[in-house]
Amino acid sequence: MRVFLSSSFLKAYKKLPAVVVDLFAFKREIFFKDPFDIQLKTHKLHGTQRGLYSFSLDRKYRVIFCFDENADIVLIKIGKHDIYQ
Repeated sequence: MRVFLSSSFLKAYKKLPAVVVDLFAFKREIFFKDPFDIQLKTHKLHGTQRGLYSFSLDRKYRVIFCFDENADIVLIKIGKHDIYQ
């Protein structure tokens, strides 16, 4: 499994507070081992974001991702809960 970062993910990542960057680094290690680890609270999205998944960094911050046709992972967005809009 390979993981790719979208340009929108990278743009948002650069704007994150340092504490959230550190939190992402910790959760990223868990995610790379198992994207559905219970600690991440990974779940499918619905509606206009059908086919996408999300996992939690903490109570405010989330990461949206998808699986591509090769079963690789693409991290699409990172940010506060309003990234779903």
